[in-house]
Amino acid sequence: MAKPAKKKPFKQRLDQLTELVEDLERGELDLEDAILKFEAGQKLHRGLMDELGAYEKRLEKLVRGPDGEDALTDVGEE
Repeated sequence: MAKPAKKKPFKQRLDQLTELVEDLERGELDLEDAILKFEAGQKLHRGLMDELGAYEKRLEKLVRGPDGEDALTDVGEE
């Protein structure tokens, strides 16, 4: 059985999304290519947002104290 393809690093996928958006914004693509790039961009965007959400949940767990309250305070707080 073949191994699933290894996911590219977050930054690399974000750069790829940025490039797709720039290609679309130039407005030089024919309709078919524009739709394909849009679909690819949507897929990348969803994946990146899902990953950011997972990171956010992990960070929330790290900053919560045993009582469920924030264990970290803002730098500006005294």
